[in-house]
Amino acid sequence: MLIGCRVRSKPVRVAAWAAASRIQIGAASIPAVSSGGRLRVIASMIVMSTMLIRGSPRHQGKLSSRDAVTGDTVTGNAISCLTRQGGERLHESRELLGQFLRERRARITLSQVGLPPRRSRRRDSLTQEDLAYLTGYSIRTISALEQGAEHRPTSELLEAIASALQLGQDERSILWYLADGTPPPEPDGAVEPDPALHRLVSALEPHPAYVTDGLWNVQSQNSAFARWICDFTAMPEGERTILHWFFLHEHSKHVMVEWEREATALMSLVRGRAMRSRRGHELMAVVDDLRERSPDAERLWAGGTELLVQGPSRPMLFREPGHTGADDRHVELTITTLAPVRAGEGHRILAFLLPEGYSAPHASGGCPACRG
Repeated sequence: MLIGCRVRSKPVRVAAWAAASRIQIGAASIPAVSSGGRLRVIASMIVMSTMLIRGSPRHQGKLSSRDAVTGDTVTGNAISCLTRQGGERLHESRELLGQFLRERRARITLSQVGLPPRRSRRRDSLTQEDLAYLTGYSIRTISALEQGAEHRPTSELLEAIASALQLGQDERSILWYLADGTPPPEPDGAVEPDPALHRLVSALEPHPAYVTDGLWNVQSQNSAFARWICDFTAMPEGERTILHWFFLHEHSKHVMVEWEREATALMSLVRGRAMRSRRGHELMAVVDDLRERSPDAERLWAGGTELLVQGPSRPMLFREPGHTGADDRHVELTITTLAPVRAGEGHRILAFLLPEGYSAPHASGGCPACRG
């Protein structure tokens, strides 16, 4: 997509590309004519929110006839129009943030947060002064947020407010989006998954599926997963993770036809998650333990530098249950990840979809290769 603007009435074009939910303009040279000759201006990493593209209700995402719009090029007044719309959106989000904070503050009573009742006839709900006391921030800071003043709150401030107002997970997400335009960070500790995820895993039979968290703990599995891959309920407590199974159990090499490729990809995913997760230190502790206990884990970790995030669905080659000692019963399963709706939620379902028309085997009788 190309966005054009004008510098001293000369048309210029800046290459732009969409990244996630934002439109990002990367480093680009903008030639322009001045009295002293050619002037090169470098536009470096300018981020335009999608609110600039969608427009405010007043403009309904439309540009006036004065704005030159041709194909994928927008010139002159169009940039000013989009910028005005973005400013209006920002103002609206601040107003909503203030309303949200005032309403949530009014719902909390002094007794709920352990404060003594007032002697006066004032309402028993929290005041700005009370919230400032509970969060450890100034009244001026709390007032600025509630009045929609121009203020970019820190994550520490938002965490303190969420705790003081006893916000639930969904309300916490709303607070972050209104205040910062980003999802909230992942919780520091382990969180129980939604019980419906366990039911969904069972409903996916005969396709192998399991529930995992940010540390690759297997928290729920169906019987198909136990047949095709491993029964994690039989593994020692504290080692029921995909990482431990991959690198400490020979059975993983019996099950997966392309074990080396899959183990390398798994380590790349671990690096990517460790870099962006608040629980990265816990994940690295697991990796360090595995590197000491498994030569394969040490080799693949020390010899790789790739960082990956959970990608789209892809095929994986497995040996059919009951035939893991042979090399003539390979089945291609499609692994797909069902991510949570809530931002920052670490739990997810991984399902291995059987081929169309494939008749899944019943009880396998265990792994012939493991029995020797």
